[in-house]
Parts: sequence; C-alpha cells; structure tokens
Amino acid sequence: AASASPPLVPPPGWRQTSKWSVEKLPAPDLSAEDGWQYAVHFYTDDHWWTDWPELFHCRRRLWRCTYGRPALAAESTAANASEEGMRCLLSVHIPLLRLDEEAREFLAEDWGGSLLVDFFRTQDATDIKVGPPCRPGPLLSSSSPGSAGRTSGESRTRLSREIDMMVPAGVSLPMAPKTTHAGVRCDVTVDEDAHEPSIRVVTNIATPDVPFGDCFEVRERIQLTLAGDGVHVEKAFHVVWL
Repeated sequence: AASASPPLVPPPGWRQTSKWSVEKLPAPDLSAEDGWQYAVHFYTDDHWWTDWPELFHCRRRLWRCTYGRPALAAESTAANASEEGMRCLLSVHIPLLRLDEEAREFLAEDWGGSLLVDFFRTQDATDIKVGPPCRPGPLLSSSSPGSAGRTSGESRTRLSREIDMMVPAGVSLPMAPKTTHAGVRCDVTVDEDAHEPSIRVVTNIATPDVPFGDCFEVRERIQLTLAGDGVHVEKAFHVVWL
C-alpha cells in the first residue's frame, strides 16, 4: 500500500508500454474514490469487499498497465548471435526419420503435430498454446535478391513463434506448486540446400514464476541434418544470464 505502483517486473522479453493506473471498479462492485476496497481479511469472497473502511483490517485496489513484446525478428537476430559456448547434450542418428516431412511440419500454420510440440508433451508439459508464425525474412533462392553464392535449388526459410505452456515445477515440497508457467521463443531455419538440407531450431525458455526466474533463460539449439537413411540430430544448450 505504501508503494507508488505495484513492484512487478515483466517476464524476459516484455516491455512496459504504459504507466500504472488505479482502476475504480464499476457497479455492482463497491470501491472508494481512490479505488480502495475493504474487508475483514484477504481470503473473503469478492461480494464481501466494500468501500467503507471502518472496522476492517484489509484493503486492496486494482492497478492496470499494458505490456508488449518487440518484434520477434529483432529478437531472433540477437538469439542466433549468442550461441557460443553451448554444451552438446545429444548427438544421434535416427533412421527412417524424414527431414522433408519435419520441415513441412515446422513451416505449417498448425504446430499441433510438430516435433517440438511432441517433445514438450513427452516432458509432461500441459496447456500448450502456440502463437502465430512471424517470418523475419523472405524465402531466399538462387534468383532472389541477396542470394549471391547460393547454388541452384537452394532455399532457406526462417520464422519465429512463441509457445506458452505449463511445465512440471520439479519440486516435491509441501504446499509447493506442481507446475509453473514457461514461455518459449522458437527461431526456426529450414535450409533446403541441395547438398546438405537441414533444420535448425533455437529455443529460449523463460520460467518467470520460479525463484530468480527473471534472471536467466535456457537457450537450446536442435540441429537436424539429412544423413543416409535418416536424420542426424544434435542438441545443445546453455544458460543465458539476463
């Protein structure tokens, strides 16, 4: 109550776009001219809160502001520029996996059956919501501007998407939450090089609700490359301190 505004810090990647303001609740809710509501304790039902302060121990009021995210294109440039020092977690050959089919899944509007979403499901993620694609650059080919030095039949497609989901919190303490919110920014590059086609997925995973979750992100890179009768998969990661 003594603070001039709510002491809240936005999740990584979000920016405050307006000032905090106090909202006076419309009828039938009762609030004083300065927005305060009063009650016996904070756990009482909403209809017991009133604008009358006498004999009540607790008060509350509604604050509001707006947040926004910068364009994903600018963020993906910064993400791809800071992959140095990643630690390899996995390097394996998967036979019979079709790289062209996986590429179509990653470039589709609906990511319901994509490799990445399926992976999150195997990690017990729930309430997975995939945002619309943002395409930071046009399709490049041997006949398009900026494609000097690329071979005939080579093309590259880049896009970014955001995923919100609930993931296991990883703690078993009494009264501790079993799940926590995770925000994922995905930068996908599909390279249809005639000699070495590949898919590159860089994810930045933020868990702002865990202790000190606003201080770091986990950045992962998954590289899929055509190899013989299947696909070679390599996964690497590092922690980015904000």
